[in-house]
Amino acid sequence: MNKRSLLVWSMVALLGMGAMVAISGAQSSPSMSSSSPAVQGAGSQPSDPPKEFAGPCHHRHSLEAIYKKLGITDEQKLKIRALRIGFLDRTRKTRMDLRTIKDEKKTMLLSGKIDQQKLAQMDDQVVKLVSDLLRERLKLRRDRLALMSPEQLGLIADWRAEKAFRSKWRRMHRWAMHRPEESAGQGHHRPSLQAIMEKLGITDQQKAKIRALYVGFQDRTRETRMGLRSLRDEKKTMLLSGKIDEQKLAQMDDQVVKLVSDVLRERLKLRRDRLALMTPKQIERIADWRAEKAFHLKWKRMHRFGGWRGHFVG
Repeated sequence: MNKRSLLVWSMVALLGMGAMVAISGAQSSPSMSSSSPAVQGAGSQPSDPPKEFAGPCHHRHSLEAIYKKLGITDEQKLKIRALRIGFLDRTRKTRMDLRTIKDEKKTMLLSGKIDQQKLAQMDDQVVKLVSDLLRERLKLRRDRLALMSPEQLGLIADWRAEKAFRSKWRRMHRWAMHRPEESAGQGHHRPSLQAIMEKLGITDQQKAKIRALYVGFQDRTRETRMGLRSLRDEKKTMLLSGKIDEQKLAQMDDQVVKLVSDVLRERLKLRRDRLALMTPKQIERIADWRAEKAFHLKWKRMHRFGGWRGHFVG
């Protein structure tokens, strides 16, 4: 047996031993549960995150850590959980209908046969469902804030200020900004617009029409987008101040729902208009591309770091 064969068999044996150790460790460790921030959602209290996810690359706090940081009492936890349950009950049909329509649209695109009239009808339904869901979600956030004491609102304000500072710092010092020539390397998986157009065989005439569609979208939605940005900044400022005006917050949320619906309606129309410019052959290429993208996405979900251990935990 030559040296190369011996090396290969040694690597196989080593990998097999590592898999056996991982399986035994997964079977003996408690099951992992996902968590979400208290200001975004509340449910049952999760167990502590595994040590391998507590390193420098894992920045999301556990729900228990957030509760502890804000000093949430047991009574508040029960009320927050009840609010979350009520939200899920009220929005279940809306969420399932939205998922069904998105799946139907995805299937239409994968088939390569676009029915513009049916697509427009589905987009109208999507806008309505998204608006209903957003309205309930914003109400859930207001109801949660109403449960907080003034001291807890002050802690949330400090936390949001710190989060905003860190976010701005990361945007200023992100790796790709310092080394732009390497941003398209192995770690950069999103294809450029030029690569997409080359892959689909977009002609110069189509490029000009697509650009005109986008310019029209920007012009039509500029006032709406700026109004939405202004409302979000006003809400953020109110939260940072630690003084919540429930009535004013509800009014701003109603305006947010309307503006988001208007922008979404125009964005979906832009997508339909772009598809209408494609030739049947280009539609088929888009279908193949979406099918490949869906396969890779599912593969990554199954094999992401640490995720494969869930198959042994159950």
